[in-house]
Amino acid sequence: MKQNAVPAVSVTPGKNRTMRMRKLAFLLLLAIISFSAEARQKKTSEKAIDLKEATTLSLSDNDQKIFDYYFQEALSLKFQSKYDAAFDLFNYCLELDSTNAQVWYETAIFYNNLKQTDLGLRAMEKAYSLDKDNEWYTFGLANTYISLNRLSDAIQLYEKLVKVKSDDENLQYQLAGLYAQTEDYKMPFMFTTRLKD
Repeated sequence: MKQNAVPAVSVTPGKNRTMRMRKLAFLLLLAIISFSAEARQKKTSEKAIDLKEATTLSLSDNDQKIFDYYFQEALSLKFQSKYDAAFDLFNYCLELDSTNAQVWYETAIFYNNLKQTDLGLRAMEKAYSLDKDNEWYTFGLANTYISLNRLSDAIQLYEKLVKVKSDDENLQYQLAGLYAQTEDYKMPFMFTTRLKD
C-alpha cells in the first residue's frame, strides 16, 4: 500500500531565525527613518537662532582644526546634494563657533531654500553683521530683502555695493530697477551725483 507522502520540507532553525531577524531589522530601520524624519523636521522648525551681539571667539588650534574639518565636510556634502547631512554639520559648526559669518551665510541659504524666510533672514543678517565688508553677504542680504519686499533696505545695500564696485553696470541697473519699483525717480540722479563726489 502506497501512502501519499508529503515531501518533507526541512526548515532549519537557523534559516527561520535569520528570516525573523531580517524582518525585525527591516521594521527597526523603518521606525528609525520615520523617527529621524520627524525629529529633523521638528529640530529645523524649532531651531532658534541666537542673534545676541557676537563676541570675539578665539578657538584653540585644536578646536579650529575641528571646526575647519566639519565646515569643509559640510561644504562637501552640500556639493554632493546630501543636504540633510550638510545642514546638520553647518549647525554643528555654529555650535563650535557662532561668530563665523560664512557658516551663518551657508545656513541662511538652507533656511531660504526650505522656505523658512524668517530664519533665513535672521541668519543672513547675522552673517552680514559679522562681516559687513563681504560683498557676498551684502548681496545675499540685499536679495533676501528684495524677496521680502523690503526694497528700501535692499536699496541701501545695493548703494553700498555700487560704491565699492562703481564700474559694475549690472549692479547699477539693479539699483535703478529698485528705485523704479519704489517709484523714486529722483534718487538715481542724486545717488549718481554722490557717487561721483
